[in-house]
Amino acid sequence: MMIAYTGWTGNRNIGDEALFLANKKLFEEYTFIEDMYIEQDKQNCKTTLLGGGTILPHAFRNSSGYSVTKREFNFGIGLGVRQERFDNRMREGFDLSYYVNKNNLGDLEDQLPNLAKYASTYLLNLIKKETRLDINTHYYFTASDYKSVRDFDFDLLSVRGPDSKKQLSKYDIKSEIVGDPALVLEPKEYDYTNKKRIGVCLRGRTTYSWSNNLSYLSHIIDFLNAKSDEYEIVFLPFEPQDTLCNYRTSQEISNATYKDYTTYVDVHEVINELNKCDLVIGEKLHANILSACCYTPFISIEYMPKHSDFVKSIDMESYNIRNDQLTKEHLFNKFNKAISESTVTKIQKEVDKRRVDIYTISQKMIDAMG
Repeated sequence: MMIAYTGWTGNRNIGDEALFLANKKLFEEYTFIEDMYIEQDKQNCKTTLLGGGTILPHAFRNSSGYSVTKREFNFGIGLGVRQERFDNRMREGFDLSYYVNKNNLGDLEDQLPNLAKYASTYLLNLIKKETRLDINTHYYFTASDYKSVRDFDFDLLSVRGPDSKKQLSKYDIKSEIVGDPALVLEPKEYDYTNKKRIGVCLRGRTTYSWSNNLSYLSHIIDFLNAKSDEYEIVFLPFEPQDTLCNYRTSQEISNATYKDYTTYVDVHEVINELNKCDLVIGEKLHANILSACCYTPFISIEYMPKHSDFVKSIDMESYNIRNDQLTKEHLFNKFNKAISESTVTKIQKEVDKRRVDIYTISQKMIDAMG
């Protein structure tokens, strides 16, 4: 029996490929084919599964790059929801997304030809003030985006964490918190020994980020250099766009190595690497999630609110820091508590609880499909 899968697969992103593998594990008796490659054939494919990731509500926009087809059965498992406090805030410069939506012009991608008269006023002001033109575009979500989610009529809709649930609730969309589906992945064998190893995964970009620059990386570098006499440092990029940043930063750290499992994707080897660490410093969300899969403590460096959503789902919020607020003192202060035996025990307890939730909701989906 086929399932039409919606996810950001094929882009060499470790997190999104981990989600695909997790869903295959949850629905092992089913054949997965990406939604975009299945025609509307009710006889052969009756189920659409949105398999995780922070894809609501923008997956329902034509411009999103996702393919979502409504079928007889429609499920969402452990989905993340974009937060208005991040996406709908005004950015620096001429913020096109904010301006378009505040003026009720609709979807930015559809309205660009109509922006000339609005942009000209801004440009004239810039010329008078002799300021630099800084055009900013990003997602901006409105009630119509959530109407698309509501109209999809999910048979079962579960989300990653409490922030996602709260965001949907504002638009009368019901959901259940189960955690991130990737939490069901496991290392070959859990390693509880003292490894003297710190894993690092940097994002290295300012697009869709709290921070407008990468100055916070200097705090991470200072912290790691202070620990490098005692700990081996391993840098693990999670998608190709961030390989250069991770490599260059590794060159500034004593006793550091760089390992690339994203140019040629190998999720299982990434999990094995994280399993060999005493601590992971993760700016990419799934670096922290896959660390939790190994019961490896982590310090989450939040570049957008999805990090907060996840850490709240496993009661680890105190180990999350926004990248625009990060200092090396934050890292030093959290380090000893993070690597303690009590933290490892807590992560294990919380992750095991979420695994039960994820397997329970997936079984409900299987039962619904018959």
